[in-house]
Amino acid sequence: MKYLLFTIAFALFFASCSDNTNSNSENQDTLAKDEKNDTPDLAIDANELQTELLNMRLGSMMKPFKIEGKTLKVNFFGEFENYKKAFPMCTQDEFKLAYEDTKDIEKAFVENPVKVFYKYSNIEQVNMKLVLAEQKYSIELTQKQLTDYCGQTIDEIKKDYAKFQETYFFDAVKRKEFFDKFVKTN
Repeated sequence: MKYLLFTIAFALFFASCSDNTNSNSENQDTLAKDEKNDTPDLAIDANELQTELLNMRLGSMMKPFKIEGKTLKVNFFGEFENYKKAFPMCTQDEFKLAYEDTKDIEKAFVENPVKVFYKYSNIEQVNMKLVLAEQKYSIELTQKQLTDYCGQTIDEIKKDYAKFQETYFFDAVKRKEFFDKFVKTN
C-alpha cells in the first residue's frame, strides 16, 4: 500500500512539473529531435520506445535515448541545470526528490533494462548511466547476461513477468545482488 501511495504521489509530483502548454512528454519529444535516433536495423518506432522509457522508473529523469547497432543507450539527467533547460517549470527541490532514495535508483537500474528486453527483444544490450555530483551509476547489460543470470529466456520472463518482479525487483536482497553484479558505481 505504501508503494502504491508513493508511486501515485511521485507521478503527481512530476506531472506538476510541467505547465499546460508543454508536457514532459512534449519536452522529451523536442529533445529527441535534437538526437539522432536511427532504428532501421531494429524496426522499432522511436516515439513508441520514448514513451515506454518515460513510463519506466525514473523515466522523467531520462535524457533522449540513442540506439547504436542493437544497443540502447540511456542517460539520466544528473545535474539540475541541464534538467531545468529541458523542464523549465521544475524546481531544484523537485529535482533532488527524484534521487533522494537510492533504492529508486537501484530499482531503475535493475528493472528498466529487463523491461526493454521483454518489450523489444531485438535490442540486445541496454546501457544506462546516471552521473550525480556524489555518485556515478552505470550498467551495460546484454540479453545473454540477463538470461544466464536468471536461468530464464526472455520469452520465459515475458510469460511470467510477475515472478521476475517478485524475485529480482521486490525482494530487496535479490535486487541488491543483481544490482551489485551488473551495476558499476563509484
